[in-house]
Amino acid sequence: MNNCRLCPFECEVDREKIFGRCNASTFIHIVRARPHFGEEPCISGERGSGTIFFSGCALRCVYCQNYKISREEKGKEFSAEEFAKFLIVYAKSGVHNINLVTPSHYADKITQALILSRDKIDIPIIWNSSGYEKEETLRKLAGLIDIYLIDSKYYSPEVSLRYSKVNDYFKVNLAALKEAFSQQPKNLFDNDGILKRGVIVRHLVLPSNTSDSRKLLKALKENFSENITVSLMCQYTPLGNSENFPEINRRLKRKEFKTVYDFLLSLGYKNGYIQSFSSADNSYVPNFDIIDIYE
Repeated sequence: MNNCRLCPFECEVDREKIFGRCNASTFIHIVRARPHFGEEPCISGERGSGTIFFSGCALRCVYCQNYKISREEKGKEFSAEEFAKFLIVYAKSGVHNINLVTPSHYADKITQALILSRDKIDIPIIWNSSGYEKEETLRKLAGLIDIYLIDSKYYSPEVSLRYSKVNDYFKVNLAALKEAFSQQPKNLFDNDGILKRGVIVRHLVLPSNTSDSRKLLKALKENFSENITVSLMCQYTPLGNSENFPEINRRLKRKEFKTVYDFLLSLGYKNGYIQSFSSADNSYVPNFDIIDIYE
């Protein structure tokens, strides 16, 4: 943390003295930790996914639905030891899994916490990330993460630069996905259809960008085959700074989503999830105006 290189930006800042791109210090900051029922059916199940929302994020997506917490450090402060104790308690609350949402900038502290708590937790741990990850960081999580729920946002450098201010998103994302699949090469479910191990690749279709979505889906098939599990999402809602980008400052059209969905089918993908079009609603965005943590 005195020379932080956890994410691809490699700010090399001393996080005890100054914030890097992610706006995070040396402590873990949690804004919300509550059962969530809006994930894929194999994640949420009937009892919910034990989501933990961290504040801060290194990837500055202009349309971020979690913009209220992703731009700065908020929430309750935890050391690695305190977080380990919290994980043990939360895991016993009845949720199907522990779902770490946008955790990359706290990867070192989370790794410590998981090492301290893992033998006392008997439900899966999920790494739920933007997909802009250093493969070295993920490699240090081997044996600690059961499920990778990873975004694959863009194919084109021009598109990723415009909306997330990085021109190497796909290159970095591809390496991260390869590391995730090397750790969890096969999806394993229990008798109730709840995922216990594996990888799900999420792709959110953006308005006016169906061409990039098609290129991405084709590239994923070429690199991983049609057997990977893809979750195709249509929940895009114009939030964050999207008003400054006219082409995405609207809801996704049903015709746009169908275009990408039909292309997905034409590629022969065999496994996955298709989000209901009704998901494009602000009600799917958690309330981050107050700190809400399971006790």
